[in-house]
Amino acid sequence: MDMSRIALPPSVPRDELGEDVRAAWDRMFASEAELRSTWIRAAGLEERRERCAREECARQACLNQLSTETQARQLALRKELQALEDDLGRRLEAAVAAGPTAGALLARGSILERIARRDEVDDAELARRMAPAIASYEAASARSDVTSPSGWFARYLLAHAHRDGRPERGRQEFAALVAAPYRAGGTAEAAFRVGELEEDPARAADSFKMAAWIATRSEGDRPVRVAALFRLTRAELGLGRFRAAVVDAAQLLELGQDEEGAGLVAEAEEDLSYALGLLGARDPTLPRIAPGSYARVGALVARHALTRFDVDAAAHAWRTLLVAAPGSLEAQRGRAELAEYQARPRTLPAKDELSHRVRALGRSCGALAFGSRSGGEIELRIEARTEGRARIVARPRSGDKLLRRASACLEQRGPGYFVGAPASASGVLAIELQ
Repeated sequence: MDMSRIALPPSVPRDELGEDVRAAWDRMFASEAELRSTWIRAAGLEERRERCAREECARQACLNQLSTETQARQLALRKELQALEDDLGRRLEAAVAAGPTAGALLARGSILERIARRDEVDDAELARRMAPAIASYEAASARSDVTSPSGWFARYLLAHAHRDGRPERGRQEFAALVAAPYRAGGTAEAAFRVGELEEDPARAADSFKMAAWIATRSEGDRPVRVAALFRLTRAELGLGRFRAAVVDAAQLLELGQDEEGAGLVAEAEEDLSYALGLLGARDPTLPRIAPGSYARVGALVARHALTRFDVDAAAHAWRTLLVAAPGSLEAQRGRAELAEYQARPRTLPAKDELSHRVRALGRSCGALAFGSRSGGEIELRIEARTEGRARIVARPRSGDKLLRRASACLEQRGPGYFVGAPASASGVLAIELQ
């Protein structure tokens, strides 16, 4: 989960621009606003055309003509906007040569960045194109204090400019903004970006937690709080801090039920159920689950337990669900699923059952550690114990940091996947994502 960065408000550098540059600046933003309105109009027309086509209405030809005219206007406005950007860039070059104020340098940097990002290019070419914009942001930062609007935005845009090419430098710039005096709509996002760019998982979790806390100071920072809690929950799961993940996911679920939509609610329910299952302990001090999600979370906890062959945990989850929400569809399904599972004889040989458990654990940790990247090999030892829990020892076969992260995940999550494991085993786990 991510969020859009803050756009530079046109008013921030405007007062520091000369009269002719200011007029060109205003024309560019007016053209951009008109282009944005045509995007909205085009989307509305497309929806009406599709509805009209389904209903065979009489206005189809008229809507088609309007859509064609709107698309032509969009194309013309794009060309006009690019010409205005190029002209403004030349004017700002002259203005900076005559007197490099922080506002002029900031405005020039923003125009140079627009031009640099105009086309899709590879990372190396983008870094080359972004160099002049970065230099302009750095010069603007050197000529202004972080407490001024120009100084703050110069540092903010500089940090974003470094995100792709020099992430550690970007992280440092965002960290400096977090340490600066609080700014509504900015400080919370800066803390989020620090976590996003931090390589150490524990420090990243700390930054997401700070971002979620800072975001409570302003209602406008609600999207930052949602994104920070989402990333914090995933970070806590990766670190094996299952109780903390339960608390974070419960907060996220509450926010999602208020207004954020079904997609976020589903993600939060999935993470919450996963954390509850791996936590294992029945802790009365854990936060209450939002009533609208109670039945779905309980059913997910039970089903996750069955993928780990933990029938006792699944039975407990379903029994709890039958008591707390007896009339829910999930409870009725759960009663039938549990009865069917318990009646099914165990036909898997011990070796095959271990293989199933290992694959389920490997999928979980592979997705966490590697994302879309390919994986690697890890030496895995499972030591079954008489009390029902297992000890997992994982050693990566290379020093790759993502393999190390996956190994830590295997050791942290492993005991939850080997409750009542039939035997000890050892071997090599290949984590490979297609």
